[in-house]
Amino acid sequence: MPIAILDIHGEIRHRQFGEGGYRELESGIQRLLTDAGSRAVPGDVVRPNGHGAEAQADWHKAKSPENYLGYQRTEHFSSPGGSVAGCGTSA
Repeated sequence: MPIAILDIHGEIRHRQFGEGGYRELESGIQRLLTDAGSRAVPGDVVRPNGHGAEAQADWHKAKSPENYLGYQRTEHFSSPGGSVAGCGTSA
């Protein structure tokens, strides 16, 4: 999914496609905030410390990789009962 950061005049100041590039994305946001006169902008990338459902995934224990393709092409799916065709889809 494309992401674009626009300044107050509607000019694109940063764009990226897909996941990743979080450091660059946050730096772009911080630069716009600074340009707008904010003095409370952190100097480095913020490192959130989420707990519970907001915690970062434990990739070493994950059994199912991310999958955006649907059940027809699912591989290595790890869940009690397995995958169910048509479950969660709308007609």
